[in-house]
Amino acid sequence: MNKTLVLVTLFLLTTLASAQKKVSGSGCLEAGAEDGCMVLTDQKTGTLYDLKFSGKKPDVGTAITFDGTEGEISECQQGTRVNVSKYTVLKMKCDKVSGTTVVVYKYDGTRQCGEGKEIALAEMEKELVSAGITVLDRMKDHDGKMYPQVCGGANGAINAYRIAKKDKAKALNLGFKVREGSDHKPTKEMATVNTPSDDLMCYDVTAWHNRMPGSKPTLHVKGKCKFPKAGYKVELSEAVPQGLNPRILILEVKVTSPSGPTAQVETEVEFQYSKETGAMYDAVTLRGATLSIPVKTTT
Repeated sequence: MNKTLVLVTLFLLTTLASAQKKVSGSGCLEAGAEDGCMVLTDQKTGTLYDLKFSGKKPDVGTAITFDGTEGEISECQQGTRVNVSKYTVLKMKCDKVSGTTVVVYKYDGTRQCGEGKEIALAEMEKELVSAGITVLDRMKDHDGKMYPQVCGGANGAINAYRIAKKDKAKALNLGFKVREGSDHKPTKEMATVNTPSDDLMCYDVTAWHNRMPGSKPTLHVKGKCKFPKAGYKVELSEAVPQGLNPRILILEVKVTSPSGPTAQVETEVEFQYSKETGAMYDAVTLRGATLSIPVKTTT
């Protein structure tokens, strides 16, 4: 009887282990935004992983390869959680970024409904450079706050720059703010944004996460955009890379213009986006329509 129980237990454990998604990667270890957390950006895919080690941890600034299984969302709230089963230290030099740099930012001048005038990353960077500050990395991002949907209202869009921590005081004197938890290395600079037009107006946008029992967790986004004539199409796609805040999903708004003659009538175009995911999002940002939408959860 005991032998049978042992065999059944081993079978269940084996089945459970095989059902977990296996993950492997390599890169340089960095300290996470929360105490005790360790993150790594895979050098091949650019994916950010939150690594949990069961035994002795390698030091921050160490290059490793790792194998493990995907875990649940942790208190670290950075990247995909991985329970590391084994790792190997690589003979590769890493820049020990954590603790020596910080991300500073300013709002980029855009407002909801396409209002405001955007200040380009390169243009704003000149402020830092003119003050003798070396910019190590830069990216478009969001401040992580939620805003009511009001045309002309704040949208949280920022220009973010990684600089040496010793230059933080200089940046603050220029009016920049420090990004909380920014002593982890950000992703590379975002690709050029495909902004449909300066006067693109989208509204009635909602976002909700369906977590109803019996169905796969799925994030849904839908809304409407208005155009001066017929024939336009609107599509949403996940921005690559994402921003610094893993709880904000950034979606690119792609507008396809009519290819031929169309009716010169103001037209409303609906759009929708769905993604199967267990990740928890607080908000969805539509880049190109300059909107930030809180995510509701249905259970």
